[in-house]
Amino acid sequence: MAHVKSIVDKENKIEEDLKQWISEIQRSNPDLGGFSICPFAKNNTYKIVKTSIHDIKPLSESYGVVIFVVEDDLDLDFARLKLKQLNIKYSKYKFFDDFRDEPSFIGNTQTNNGRYNLILYQDTEFLSKLRQMLAKTTYYDHWDDEYLQQILEDDYEMVKKIRNK
Repeated sequence: MAHVKSIVDKENKIEEDLKQWISEIQRSNPDLGGFSICPFAKNNTYKIVKTSIHDIKPLSESYGVVIFVVEDDLDLDFARLKLKQLNIKYSKYKFFDDFRDEPSFIGNTQTNNGRYNLILYQDTEFLSKLRQMLAKTTYYDHWDDEYLQQILEDDYEMVKKIRNK
């Protein structure tokens, strides 16, 4: 019985940690010109799912973002390959990684959660519309071009054109 309680406690801890991280990425940040790391997170729905990277697929329910918590001992090269496969197989969605051992930054502000290996996905069309809206602001002024290209991928040229840069 103690083993079951330990598993439940761990699951609760993961969810609490991720809710704290979501709260942090929603918070206005003076280093980002008053923007939050993820400006639309405040009004977005999300679902946290603990699963194996092998079992990831879009959910039947609709959320603004789905966050899969995957294995701690994940081989990152395999995970990147799996991510490419998911993006090809489920082209309606954009799958992203957030690996705990690969910190990401906008300027000096860390954007990743740093505790868990995550795979997230959002609806591609919805995400592109949000990026178009952000491109009309100064939000992307705080990003270095390499990170901008890495995150925006197919939307990079569209955002660059809107920003006239």
